[in-house]
Amino acid sequence: MNRTPDEIVVTELLQRVAGYARTEPAQRREPMVSDDRRRPRRMWSAGLAAAVAVAVVLAGMSLLGGDGTTRPVDTSGQLARLPGGTTERLAGSGLLGRTGAASVWTGSELLVWGGLHFDGKDNRWLADGAALDPVANRWRPLPPAPIGPRSVAAAVWTGKEMLVWGGNHLGRDLLTDGAAYDPRTDRWRSMAPQPFGGAARSAAVWTGREMLVVSSWNGLKATAYNPSTDQWRQVADPPGAPLMPYPEAVWTGTELVMVMWPSGAAGTALGSSSPPTGPTVEPPAVASSVPPTPRESPPPLPPPVPSMGGPNSRMYVAAYSPAADRWTRLPAVDMKDGTLPRIVWTGREVLVVQALGGAALDPSKGTWRPLPPLPTSGAEVRSVPAVWTGRYVLLWSGGDDGFAFDPAADAWWRFDAGGLERRNDPVVAWADRLLVAWSGFYDTDRSGSRLASDGIRYLPPE
Repeated sequence: MNRTPDEIVVTELLQRVAGYARTEPAQRREPMVSDDRRRPRRMWSAGLAAAVAVAVVLAGMSLLGGDGTTRPVDTSGQLARLPGGTTERLAGSGLLGRTGAASVWTGSELLVWGGLHFDGKDNRWLADGAALDPVANRWRPLPPAPIGPRSVAAAVWTGKEMLVWGGNHLGRDLLTDGAAYDPRTDRWRSMAPQPFGGAARSAAVWTGREMLVVSSWNGLKATAYNPSTDQWRQVADPPGAPLMPYPEAVWTGTELVMVMWPSGAAGTALGSSSPPTGPTVEPPAVASSVPPTPRESPPPLPPPVPSMGGPNSRMYVAAYSPAADRWTRLPAVDMKDGTLPRIVWTGREVLVVQALGGAALDPSKGTWRPLPPLPTSGAEVRSVPAVWTGRYVLLWSGGDDGFAFDPAADAWWRFDAGGLERRNDPVVAWADRLLVAWSGFYDTDRSGSRLASDGIRYLPPE
């Protein structure tokens, strides 16, 4: 059966990870982790409990500790677990499990809408949604939207509305319409169609005034939507305009910073024409097991996804300033494992988080520093978003353990992930002091991929 581009990408990347894991040990560098771990600081109070909010796979706050010292880690052992904390199952949402859902955190609710459901036989693009109150652990249904079903749409929270735009329908249609949902009135409104072409799996950020969308299905391009005027504008073209799928972007407060990884010939050409780079990442140690990948899935999106860059791929990096309507090419960086990058903004650095290592960019200086790989044996690292808590990056993909990274100490930890099925592409959010994760797809031994409809809420140690 045909597979979606997302599943094709994940499969190819995991194959490369497996190949890299077979390299000679002498070619790898021992990972490093904090030696001294402080007790987590108290983060909760009764007055703040009602303000709990949601975010996505990586979240940041003072959950973990470390004095910054490092030592080699025996990867045959296990990472230290965060002491304390509680993990609970989410209440039933009333929704079908899905992949490619649009989701945002409003400050009080996690809004989830759309996506793709499949059961090994039929593919169903969805146009329903629900809102989760993570403190009360209660869902409410969203009213019908004025747009049709879709998956992998762009979504941002403006402070007032959830904007949902574009996406894919029936595995072939790249959509140009969108809608805005106001949770205070529990109403949707239609957005003006985007006149520059549809896109799926775009990167989108909210600048405080506009939604900036970067897409690359039909060539790398960027557009902006102003909800006050209900108008779109085409912004300056990104430099180089390489053909690379699935851009990742963050908003720094003044700029959109975008990271893309090479694919096929475009990636090769990009690598040879990139400007000088900062420090590159040395080959890291590798987790000893590779998770299973989906075997049954819906038809692919057009155009076809090029083959991904493998080990030693050079990432494309650029920043866009809305005030100047100008892109700046930033130094590229070599990623040794070729896995799907996920990025977060810490307030000082752009962290490119990968299963087998990563790198941190200081955009003010244009310099990179390497990040250590996940130093555990047998850890299943799947295709999941990353969220920033304010101090830590959290990764959740089901199973017994989630993973937390402290960029200040270059240290990894694990936490109780709830024991659900290991999965790809869940909806994940950081709700101020609560990690919330729901749905995603998982692999079965006999019948291919299935969609999960469960989730967890994780309260870190006080």
